[in-house]
Amino acid sequence: MALGRALILAMLTLLACDVIGGFIAVASGVDTWDHAWGFDTEYTVPLPVGVLAVAQAKRLRRQR
Repeated sequence: MALGRALILAMLTLLACDVIGGFIAVASGVDTWDHAWGFDTEYTVPLPVGVLAVAQAKRLRRQR
């Protein structure tokens, strides 16, 4: 049970850092909105992948 919580916390932290980094990249003009969170991004995790990872972590937690 503790492992599931730790995994969810780690994934949410990663997702939050990714979103903040994307906003910084867009605000500084390094990246565009579409490129910052799309599948061909170079600087961040694609947003859909991060959301799916959190969903998977929650699903694994429920199975235990």
